Amino acid sequence: TGATVPAAAGAQAYALRAGTQLNCTGDEDTTQNIEAAINAGILSEGVIDSALTKLFTVRMETGEFDPASKVAYTQINKGEIQSPAHQTLAEKVAEQDLVLLKNGNVSGTSSPLLPADPSKLNNVVIVGNLANTVTLGGYSGDPSMQVSAVQGITSAVHAANPSATVTFDACGTSTTATAPASCSAQTQADIKSADLVIVFAGSDLSVADEGHDRSTLALPGNYNSLISQVAALGNPRTALVMQADGPYDISGVQGDFPSIVFSGYNGESQGTALAAVLFGQQNPSGHLDFTWYKDDSQLPDMNNYGLTPSQTGGLGRTYMYFTGTPTYPFGYGLSYTTFKYSNIKVGPSVANADGTVHVSFDVTNTGTAAGSTVAQLYVAPKFTVPGVQLPDKQLEGFQKTPVLAPGQTQAVTLSVKVPDLSQWDENGLKQVVHNGPYQFQVGPDSATVTGSGTVTVDGAITPRVQSVNVQPDQVVFKPGDTLSLAGKNPWIAPDTNSSLEQSHASADNIIEAVNNDQSFVDLSTAHVKYASSDPSVATVDSSGLVRAVKDGVTTITVTVNGVSGSVPIVVQGTLSDSTPAVIPAGQQATASATFTNGGTTPVSGVTLSVTVPSGWTATPVTSVTSAQVPGGGKVTATWQLTPPSNAAPQAYTIGYAAASSEGSFTGSGQTNVPYASLAAAYDNTGISNDNAPAAGAFDGGGLNFSAQALASDGLVSSQPVTVSGVTFTWPGVNVPDNIVNSGQAIPVSGSGHTLGFLGASNNGTGSGTGTIVYTDGTTQTFALGFADWWAGSATSGTSIAATTPYINSGANSSKQNQTVHLYYAGVSIDPSKTVRYVVLPHVTDNGQTTQVTALHVFAIGFGS
Repeated sequence: TGATVPAAAGAQAYALRAGTQLNCTGDEDTTQNIEAAINAGILSEGVIDSALTKLFTVRMETGEFDPASKVAYTQINKGEIQSPAHQTLAEKVAEQDLVLLKNGNVSGTSSPLLPADPSKLNNVVIVGNLANTVTLGGYSGDPSMQVSAVQGITSAVHAANPSATVTFDACGTSTTATAPASCSAQTQADIKSADLVIVFAGSDLSVADEGHDRSTLALPGNYNSLISQVAALGNPRTALVMQADGPYDISGVQGDFPSIVFSGYNGESQGTALAAVLFGQQNPSGHLDFTWYKDDSQLPDMNNYGLTPSQTGGLGRTYMYFTGTPTYPFGYGLSYTTFKYSNIKVGPSVANADGTVHVSFDVTNTGTAAGSTVAQLYVAPKFTVPGVQLPDKQLEGFQKTPVLAPGQTQAVTLSVKVPDLSQWDENGLKQVVHNGPYQFQVGPDSATVTGSGTVTVDGAITPRVQSVNVQPDQVVFKPGDTLSLAGKNPWIAPDTNSSLEQSHASADNIIEAVNNDQSFVDLSTAHVKYASSDPSVATVDSSGLVRAVKDGVTTITVTVNGVSGSVPIVVQGTLSDSTPAVIPAGQQATASATFTNGGTTPVSGVTLSVTVPSGWTATPVTSVTSAQVPGGGKVTATWQLTPPSNAAPQAYTIGYAAASSEGSFTGSGQTNVPYASLAAAYDNTGISNDNAPAAGAFDGGGLNFSAQALASDGLVSSQPVTVSGVTFTWPGVNVPDNIVNSGQAIPVSGSGHTLGFLGASNNGTGSGTGTIVYTDGTTQTFALGFADWWAGSATSGTSIAATTPYINSGANSSKQNQTVHLYYAGVSIDPSKTVRYVVLPHVTDNGQTTQVTALHVFAIGFGS
């Protein structure tokens, strides 16, 4: 349309249209951004209603709005979460998460370093700061039990050998350190003579969490220098323990250690679990769920999201497409014992695209220790398809064996559905199983094949309806409205730059059925049925035409080839009203109520009535009864409303009712008795003089703007100020000077192109929708919002009007060093009209400012 909106408003609009129902709190999901998108024509209230319906349905289903006594999980307390059984489970999971990457013989011996016998360890040295901390990872709780590696190892060693010495030295390491690691002279001496040395390295949340994208595989901080320093001391009984968010470049230091152990952030009992593995109480059985790349040269640029070699300069990504040799392959993990795979059987030898392949084999513990492993099944296409880059192989099944005693065998059977081998066909817009021979490979990881069998696949997936989605562009309808379910949803139309898009299915029909091959169903050839759960609210005929009848909620169900999908339909407005936004005390204004018959048959005996607040009068202007309203017809009654001359300035509710042969209906409207002036509406003192008693608190907690600091920025008490071309009068000091927005009606006479506001929020970004009332009686809604006064930037569509380096605190207005801001927001108005009133957004009740988000307005002005 050529309209311009803030980038955040556009992003919100297209995200909602694409199906996003929830956005994390930020500066994007604000009322003014939504309003801007709607005004620009790139979003509708119907899209928002649809998202909210789905979101609140889930919230209701989880019991969020039910009494706590009726929701079982609200009774779960800290004691249950951290019960002994749960703590034991956490330890068990941590033990099985550890991956043994290397376990070579100690130099000069024929025995591997691990597992070490703690009863024979007299001197143990642990180095690296991460060993003495518990890294739980993002989104973790704060469990009462937290065992670090130092604690776990020390406890296990002393339990077996009370006289043993366990030494820990952080050696000046951290994930962000830039200086070389430096172990003390005593630690270096202890390392040389130790029975076991543990070098602990990895990552923590300062370098690896949701907010940090790693740009390199190099070890963070100064851990490489720690490894070099320890290796130079020459103790061959040294193990590397890594706890990290993923792979790091250890290609240059692998040779320094006979044993290497890895885990992700391993929970509350990470130290206990590590000790159990190091000392053999737990035989490691974890396997990598990623490819451990050697170094940065094996990865394309981080902005390249391709997977195949052709997309990544020949490199390929993941075990499915990677062309290089990694440090450790996907699925890799060692044990303190060995396993043999035998009796591998794969069948049938020929399968169609809808079929299933069964693979059976035996896993035997051929070592001397009890242990468990993860048997893995990969499927590798042994043919080529012109124009298609097939994966080298893909994981299609795995099973962890129970703990097997030496010599014990476990029979394993894995089944693969042939459709799971399908690939996306961009031309056909569906999943297809390419025909040809597939090798079903059994082994301990993606790079090791211990046995295989070949199956030839022939034919195509038989499409069957898998799901049905009913996606109208709105869920709220008025009586008499109709909707053709055979139509399209205009908000799903691909209206972005088509030259940048790949070919894709538009999927913009209100009814979309999807097959098991991910293709869309041709509804013209399908068997489609429609039903309404409550035809008295809305009907639907055999062609899919929905008609809204009267207030209520019904579910419209569409069945395509036996598979159903549904959508709720809300009908509102059988009784609608027209209530003035503002009625001055002692003056008359006209209000009306309308009854609409949305059905196709007449409704009889319609009587309309109004209920006004105490002291108000309502005088009928028209008849309030109607003998009959025909199908699709309406009837309206009108009253003159008069508030008393002493009516307090506030919002008032006007009630309406209709009685009829179709039942009774109620509704309400809201009007406001305006304040005498802007100053009369001030209900908060947010500015105080420096070193003088403060009369109030902007945030409800004793903090205020400084009058002197604001004056230095051009905002002087009782003086005019111009911001962004809008002229304001700045309020006084140590008196009420701002309005905490709770729906107040303010008389502001003026005209121009812009209605401007100066203000700020406390306790977060406050925003809402208000109403402008012109002198001709017409109205205009507007969105208003300001960032928190402590925020570092203004919200989208607003700007910073003033910044002060300090605020006033406490009864004596002592200065507190804190940068705060005052903001400007402008609303476009009709320059051909004159504004009479502004009804502010209702963000908080009764001027609340403490522990709630409150929106404050200090001044209102006009600009040409």
